[in-house]
Amino acid sequence: MMSQEAVCVVARSAAVSRSERGQPQQIQCNWPEPSPGFQPRNMRLRLVSDTILRQGYGRQAAALQSRFLALSSRLDNAVASDQDPTTLRTGPFNTMHIKITYYLDVVSSWCYWAESAWAKLKERYAKSPVEFTWQIALLDGNAMSKSRPQADWFYRRSGSIVGSPFMLNSGWLDPVLPEFLAANCVAEAGKDFGVSDDRIRLALMDAAMRQGQKVADWNICAAVGARAAALNEAALLEKARSSAVEKKVRASTAAFHALHVSQRPTFVLDSNIGDRAVLSGFWRLDPVVSAIESMLADAAAYQSWKAHFGDPPAN
Repeated sequence: MMSQEAVCVVARSAAVSRSERGQPQQIQCNWPEPSPGFQPRNMRLRLVSDTILRQGYGRQAAALQSRFLALSSRLDNAVASDQDPTTLRTGPFNTMHIKITYYLDVVSSWCYWAESAWAKLKERYAKSPVEFTWQIALLDGNAMSKSRPQADWFYRRSGSIVGSPFMLNSGWLDPVLPEFLAANCVAEAGKDFGVSDDRIRLALMDAAMRQGQKVADWNICAAVGARAAALNEAALLEKARSSAVEKKVRASTAAFHALHVSQRPTFVLDSNIGDRAVLSGFWRLDPVVSAIESMLADAAAYQSWKAHFGDPPAN
């Protein structure tokens, strides 16, 4: 019998037109309902939703039942071995994938406050088909504070909103520049040394907005980044000041502006089925989690449908 820990599913009768099938009817599968209080692991165990078949599709329902019984057994084994069920291979249709791109500026205070949510997202979805990447989106003269007193005003506002026990330090904003290329290029340069995680940029954020270090200085930024990632300081500095790294930073900033948004942080979520969510100015965890869960559920449903019915007719 199908495990109560699996989701009782059939599939949508998308191939049958609404005019052909009339009012869709629910069929009785005689499969057990989920246990009381059971919730799929972060909603990722939900393989298909909205169980609908046209009345009279008895053979297809029977075939689907047989195949889902086999899948249920695999799901039970995965749960018993603490394997994330979304990593199960089901043949050539295992393509479920969500990519999250985080657009940021190293000296953005709201990006600083968003880092906690970013870390929690990476931990929460560590065993899921979710890819995390970050890109630089340079603040320009219009978005940059014009003085330390102005920066302090913004820091008081953002710090109060997030409930921070400390106030950010505006000492880094000296001199006032239209953009802070050094800190962002050092963070980007780390990727060329295999450091694509958050270590370098987090260290630079801390140096700037907690310690007030002058991150307009390339040498200071290179020293901070090299210590954070155990890299050669001179090599990191040379790479950061290269035209190739600046070109990458300019290109990712242009990609950010192509989204027609203006706020950092911005999170862009793309799925393998073509869904996209753009969350600009969001720093809290919950909205991003909701978007990921929804996209994972839909991607899983598409994957299961394709496993049972293949690609759509050519015409």
